[in-house]
Amino acid sequence: MFLSDKLPGNAYRDLGQVQQAIKYYQQASIINREIGHRRAEGIDLGNLGNAYYSLGHLDRAIEYYEQALVISREVGDKHSEENWLGNLGSVYSVLDQIEQAKVHYERAVAISQEIGDRRGEAFHSWNLGLLYEESDPAHAVSLLSVCVAYEREIGHPNGKADAEYLAQIQARL
Repeated sequence: MFLSDKLPGNAYRDLGQVQQAIKYYQQASIINREIGHRRAEGIDLGNLGNAYYSLGHLDRAIEYYEQALVISREVGDKHSEENWLGNLGSVYSVLDQIEQAKVHYERAVAISQEIGDRRGEAFHSWNLGLLYEESDPAHAVSLLSVCVAYEREIGHPNGKADAEYLAQIQARL
């Protein structure tokens, strides 16, 4: 268990007390850096990115996600790398920097496939597919289909709605 798991940062975040969560993530990050636990430090930094994203401080979110990404690559934590790439894709999408968003989502999809993370592949494929919906609907259908197939397989509650959305795009082809 990481030090960051033992601190109430996630609890405060879940309660909507993001500023309080930020304090705990910062403390955990400092402690994990001091004791040399790089993987945990990276996760703390990524959580700081999540907190700043939720506050709408997108530049700060990018800063922390980038730091977390560097550490995840250094320590070989592919799951975290995939996660931070996807989060960066989301930030760039919100900023309407679509090409940057695509690059990050594509990398996240590739890593999820590499490590066999079907849930991550479905999630990142969906987000990437939405970016291609207008410019390349056929590619969007291919990407969105990955998510819909996964949702059907696991009985996800969004499966039906997402399948209907996919069908609407397919009908336009």
